[in-house]
Amino acid sequence: MNDRSQGGTSIAPGTVELMQNRAAPSDDAKGVGEPLQEKDEYGNGIRVIATYYVQICDGVHRLPLQRVAQHKINDPANYFFNFDLAETKEPTLKDELSEAYKAAGIVDTVKAVLIPRAKNLVHVRLENLADLYDSNSQAYTVSLSSVANALWAAANKLKPVPLGSVQITELSLSGNMLLEEMQARRIHWKTVDDAKTGATQHYAADDCQHAPDCVKLEPQRIRVFAMEFTPASDDAMFLQ
Repeated sequence: MNDRSQGGTSIAPGTVELMQNRAAPSDDAKGVGEPLQEKDEYGNGIRVIATYYVQICDGVHRLPLQRVAQHKINDPANYFFNFDLAETKEPTLKDELSEAYKAAGIVDTVKAVLIPRAKNLVHVRLENLADLYDSNSQAYTVSLSSVANALWAAANKLKPVPLGSVQITELSLSGNMLLEEMQARRIHWKTVDDAKTGATQHYAADDCQHAPDCVKLEPQRIRVFAMEFTPASDDAMFLQ
């Protein structure tokens, strides 16, 4: 759950040493090109406050709950109060979108981040936050077409208009090129045992296909997709 430079090691049995917010009074020739010595307005080294959570487990009978704890810490419960509440049985837009997300496979440790790019164009970043050693670690499958339909329905709820088509393409994690192009342009190191280790097939064969409907997210997997909507009528739009 790092939000700053941090590292740790065990230099002796029964001990853990943690290093946080690394400081270097002179350039270490590692690419920064300047000293790494942050100071406050008074010229003193900055203070970094952090909380560490420790869970002791054996990995067999008691499995770690790191990502479960992360969800509870990063997304705590929000409290809202209303003193003139008028109950209604009609589902709200938030309820409908939440249920549609669940039906599409965005559940448990799967997280979706929407990044608007242009009119009728949005990038969807899917992440599986689980770790391989977590108690709730498993792969999930997400239906991109269901996500697209849910977003379109939510954006045009007040004036429903049929969706003409949606083009879905997978991008690199930075979202600046097609995944297929990134794979073709990356450096492929050749070794004497490529065939044995499968090093030339880093990604599954279907990863570079455009417009996949159901995508698999293994623990710690992140995938980015571009969704471009074409309305059946000029009266509808997803984003402005």
